Amino acid sequence: MAALCRQFRLSPVENIALGETKDSGSTIKLYYGALMTVPKDSVQSTLKDGDALQHAKEGASWNSENVYEFNSTVCTLSQLMDKYKLSRVDVLSLDVEGYELKILNGIDFAKHSIKFILVETSQIFEVERMLSATHRLVEKLSFHDYLFDEI
Repeated sequence: MAALCRQFRLSPVENIALGETKDSGSTIKLYYGALMTVPKDSVQSTLKDGDALQHAKEGASWNSENVYEFNSTVCTLSQLMDKYKLSRVDVLSLDVEGYELKILNGIDFAKHSIKFILVETSQIFEVERMLSATHRLVEKLSFHDYLFDEI
């Protein structure tokens, strides 16, 4: 999929899984499910019955695609920002099927500034607590979508 994206995009494409600092460099197992690709160990409450495989199957069924398991190396968002020499991002949109806390935990906000963060989550209280030192909740946009603004 990364190779296909590289054919049609001018922006950099990375074949990695975002995660938290403590997991950087490790390997994570994921289920490919088209728009609902999900880490195998996800226990996110938005997943049907907490089942990552079932969630991936539901996502893949939209395009009649097959679900398969694959491995990916974990990298933090701050590591990617360093790689591309980005100290500031205007908008970060996170729709990561239950891994938003781990990804947010991989951002060094003392080093990297993100003006707006749009996050899809069923863990809004945990996300809001995690971002409270750097961002404030601006608005709930839909059932699970929340917009945060940098303080």
